[in-house]
Parts: sequence; structure tokens; C-alpha cells
Amino acid sequence: MSKNVKVIFDRKNQASKTGTGKIDIRIYLKEGERKFETVGKATIEDCDAVNNI
Repeated sequence: MSKNVKVIFDRKNQASKTGTGKIDIRIYLKEGERKFETVGKATIEDCDAVNNI
């Protein structure tokens, strides 16, 4: 069984309102089943800096 994992910033689009957004990990477990785990919070600038590396 193959698992696909992706890091997502601000999946609920709250960063523009509050200034910070959650960092989530999306894990596909099996056909049609996925799980989201929150691993932290960050500002938009912090995530942009990480994506530019």
C-alpha cells in the first residue's frame, strides 16, 4: 500500500483574517480516505520563506 503525503499551509484560508495559518499534513490512507494532522502555526511570510528554499 502506497501512502501519499503533502504539507498544506492555511487550508481553511484563515491567514488573511488572523495573520497566522495552520500547517497541516494531508495523508491519503486508502481509496477515498484521507486524514489531516495539524503540526503547527505560521505566518504567511514564514511559509513563503520556506517555499523559496
